[in-house]
Amino acid sequence: MSFSTKSAERFRTVIEKSPYSIGDPLVKLQYVQRGNNVIFGRTLQGNDLSNLIYVGKILETTKGRTFLGADAWLDTTFPHVIYITGTRGSGKSFDLGVLVEGISQLVTPSPIQNVVQPIASIIVDTQSQFWTLGYPPRDTIAANEVQLAELRNWNLRPNSLADARIYAPPGTTTFLDNVATLQLRPRDVKVEEWAALLGQEIYSPQGHILTVTLEALSDRDFEVSEMLSYIADETNWPGTAESSRNALTYKLDDYRRTNLFSSKGLAVSELLKEHRCNILALRELRNEDKSLITAVKARSLFYIFGKYQNRKKDALLFEKPYEET
Repeated sequence: MSFSTKSAERFRTVIEKSPYSIGDPLVKLQYVQRGNNVIFGRTLQGNDLSNLIYVGKILETTKGRTFLGADAWLDTTFPHVIYITGTRGSGKSFDLGVLVEGISQLVTPSPIQNVVQPIASIIVDTQSQFWTLGYPPRDTIAANEVQLAELRNWNLRPNSLADARIYAPPGTTTFLDNVATLQLRPRDVKVEEWAALLGQEIYSPQGHILTVTLEALSDRDFEVSEMLSYIADETNWPGTAESSRNALTYKLDDYRRTNLFSSKGLAVSELLKEHRCNILALRELRNEDKSLITAVKARSLFYIFGKYQNRKKDALLFEKPYEET
């Protein structure tokens, strides 16, 4: 099956009518009439229909010609920014799961991928629900019966990701035996983030103590306990009020006990294994901690991508050999 221009090879017809209608006619659409396929995210060039993932069927009608029931495909040759909206329980997470399945290595080949090169992915899972991507739905579980019936209706078979790695912070309740530990390296957290995490202004007395402490330890990986030891050493703080150091120590020691931080914490490079889907299960963390983990990992990724692009530009500009690493 997969992407086809033959009507007989399409996914089954599961949508014949819809309560959703758009008032304005469509002006531009990448549409392959034979087979009734709609392409999103790419202007078609010739007959190249590779690198497409299947996301479902069109569920809206429009004025003039309607594409209701057409198969919808998304391009994977270029990074896209996709905003998924909806009310609670409307299927936002399900949509994200569909996209992840499309770009990932699957246990068995699937028609949802049309000549797709799987890539690494990272899911910031604030509800700790995407671990299911690593397991196909089974008929021995009553809650899966509806999903399995839907798959049969679409002429699809149950499947799962071939390489899904789940990371969870220490102390998180898990029932799987393959969960890796998620910890941040203190050196990866900027002083502004430490200050916000501890409820301090960067230019406050406690913010100043944080700044000096991080600068003193910046030449190596370090533990939160080393930050506490540096702050506790009064020879490092001539003219600084002991009350400010004590107040900061109490707050920082609370984070030491959570074990969320470690000098051997997860480096973002470990999340870039080819074809692997990395799931950061954060449900039991406070919102501040979820935001911190997301910010640190995103910044580290942008830094790596920036170096990669700079090397490519340098090689192109000066006609030097370039090898991807």
